[in-house]
Amino acid sequence: MINYRKEAIVTFSFDDGRIDNYKVVKEILLPNNIPATINIATGYIDGSLKMLGGGYNPKPMTIEQIRELYSTGIIEIAGHGDLHKNEWDDIKLGREKLLAWLQLPFDSKIGFASPGSGMTPKFIRENQRILENLGFSYARTGPEIRTKHMMRLYARKAARVLHWSKLYKAAYKDSLQSTVIKEPVLSIPILKDTSLAEIKELIHFSEKRELLCTLMFHSIIDEQKNKNGDTWCYDYRKFEELVSWLKEEREKNKLKILTTADALDNVEF
Repeated sequence: MINYRKEAIVTFSFDDGRIDNYKVVKEILLPNNIPATINIATGYIDGSLKMLGGGYNPKPMTIEQIRELYSTGIIEIAGHGDLHKNEWDDIKLGREKLLAWLQLPFDSKIGFASPGSGMTPKFIRENQRILENLGFSYARTGPEIRTKHMMRLYARKAARVLHWSKLYKAAYKDSLQSTVIKEPVLSIPILKDTSLAEIKELIHFSEKRELLCTLMFHSIIDEQKNKNGDTWCYDYRKFEELVSWLKEEREKNKLKILTTADALDNVEF
C-alpha cells in the first residue's frame, strides 16, 4: 500500500557540521521558523578529521553550537559518520559521540546521512536491518534514477550546463518521494550553479503531486568568498531568496517545511 501526503513537504538537509551552517540557521532559518536537519560528521567537529573534500574547507561548528541548535526544537541533529566514512564502525562511532554530546539515552534513534551519498539506495534497502540495529531511524542518500537510466544521467549533465528549469525537473523528479516507509530518503544536491528557477520548478512539481523534496546543501557562503569555485558552496543571497519564497509557499498552504525526521512522521497510514 502506498502512503500519500496531504501536501508537499520540503526539507533542508545540511552535511558535515560546517560553521557557515550555524550562521545560516541563526540568521535565516530560525528567524523565519524554518526547520532543518544538520548531519554531523563527529570527527570533523572534535578534530579527528582535519579536512573535508573539495576546495573550500571551513571551520566546523563546536559541540556547544550543535547543542544550542538542537535545543531550539526545530533543528534535527543526525549522524554522518565519524570520519565521514561509509563503514559500519565509523557510522556507529559517530552516532555514539552525538548521543553523548546531546546527552541522549543510548537507545535513542537518530537519522543518518550517507557521507558523500556513498551508499546507494539499493545498498540501503538491502542493509536496512543493520542500520536499524545500529540505532538509526532512517538513512538519507543522494538522488536515484528509477527509469530511463542513461537518459536521466544525460539530463543531469545537460541541466548543469543549460540551466533549463524543466530539464532540471526531468533530471531529478525520480528523487521526489510519495512514501519513505521502509525506503531510503532520497535527496537532491544543491550545487554552486543551481539556479532558483530550477529549484522552484522541482518544488512546484512536488506541490502538484504532494511529494517530499529533500534539498541537500553543504556550505552556504557569500559567492565572492568561494575563491576556489567549490561546487558544493551555495550563495548566501540565493539561499535567502529561496527561504523567502518557500515561506510564502508555506503561508499559502502549498507545502510544509520540516526536518527529515518530522517529514517521515507526516506520512499517512
